[in-house]
Amino acid sequence: MDIMERVNYVGDGMNNCARIGSAHKSENFPASFTDENYVVSDDNANEYFQDNVIRTMRSDYKDVLKLSSSHVFVVKDKHGKEHHCFLHEMNRFLELEPIKPSVTLDETTKQQLRNLALGKLP
Repeated sequence: MDIMERVNYVGDGMNNCARIGSAHKSENFPASFTDENYVVSDDNANEYFQDNVIRTMRSDYKDVLKLSSSHVFVVKDKHGKEHHCFLHEMNRFLELEPIKPSVTLDETTKQQLRNLALGKLP
């Protein structure tokens, strides 16, 4: 928290974000990514993404997303520190129908859920 009692993000994570933001200037930049519509991640974020999103995703959904990831490449920041990075991109023209709930809720339960979403406790 800063002196105005707002959340202030600082530390290694923010520094890494700033430093790998220059990935497109790296001499090791993967040539197959020709536009700027990709997400850059370091090796820690890539591992988390793979474990918690990709490996748990249904294969038919993966096919629809057309997710592709680059090989690992190195970005050197202004301090000479090496960051192991990956690029990720997916189908940007995809429009999916929202998932329909598997149960029907009565009006009282729906209203309680709306109130909870608004922060109103029962």
